[in-house]
Amino acid sequence: MGRDRRALAGPDLTAAEAAKVDQYVAAVEAFAASNTVILELADELAVGTIEATLATSDLELGIETLAGTLTRQANPFPDASPVQVRHPLTADNTDETSWPWLPGLVVGMIAPGQWDIVVIDDRLVEGLYADGVPVYPVCRRAAEAIRLRWLPRSAVPSGALTGRARQIAVCWSWSRSMRRTVAADG
Repeated sequence: MGRDRRALAGPDLTAAEAAKVDQYVAAVEAFAASNTVILELADELAVGTIEATLATSDLELGIETLAGTLTRQANPFPDASPVQVRHPLTADNTDETSWPWLPGLVVGMIAPGQWDIVVIDDRLVEGLYADGVPVYPVCRRAAEAIRLRWLPRSAVPSGALTGRARQIAVCWSWSRSMRRTVAADG
C-alpha cells in the first residue's frame, strides 16, 4: 500500500518524504475511522434530542407517554430499585401497622402485585457470607407495603446490586418458603 501512496504523491519523493506521506495517509485514515464512529454515536443520540421531540407529533408523544405510564403501572418497582418496605425488627412483632419503613432493594416481581425485597438494615443481619458480605433478610410484600426511595450509594452495601447478590436473595427466599412449607406439613 505504501508504494501506491508514493505513486499518488509523485515519483520524485525521497525516502524520508515518502515515509512522511505514509504517516500522513495513515493519520487521515485513522481520523476518517474515528469520524465514522463519532457520527454513528451521534445518530444513536439524536433519537433523544429536543429536536427529535419537537419533530414528533402530539399524537406520537401521547402514545409514547401512555406506553411508559402503562409499563410503570405494570411493574412500579423494577428489579434492583431502592425502596422502603414495612418489616418487623423482631420476629414476634406481628402487628404490620407498627412495622417501621426500612430500606431495601427489589429482588424481583414474583406475582402481580407481589415483590421480593432484600431488607437492608444492619439490625437484621442474619450472618455473613464467606467473603464478609452481610446476609440480609428477604421478604415478600404487596405494593401497599413498598415505597420507592432514593438511596445514596454509600447506603447500599458493597455487592448488594450485583447479580450474585440477587441470585443469593432469590435462593434464600426460595429456601425460606420451602422451610415454611416443610414446617407446615410436618
